[in-house]
Amino acid sequence: MLSNDFSPQAAVLWKKLPEDKQQIILNKVYCGQCRSAVTLVNVGGFTEGSSLVLQGSCVVCGKNVARVIDGLG
Repeated sequence: MLSNDFSPQAAVLWKKLPEDKQQIILNKVYCGQCRSAVTLVNVGGFTEGSSLVLQGSCVVCGKNVARVIDGLG
């Protein structure tokens, strides 16, 4: 599910999260096209300020979606 498309800083922040929390985050991403929570696939990430931004595709429709996780940095 994860790609190698993480910035070095984002990879460090992501790896700090416990695996069970990572799965919860990846499985509850809102897709505007599907209008529901979906699973994020082909995931990459970067940091913006103290936030981790995950980008990827909706597992249902394939549209680009993102999830911002605040306060990790």
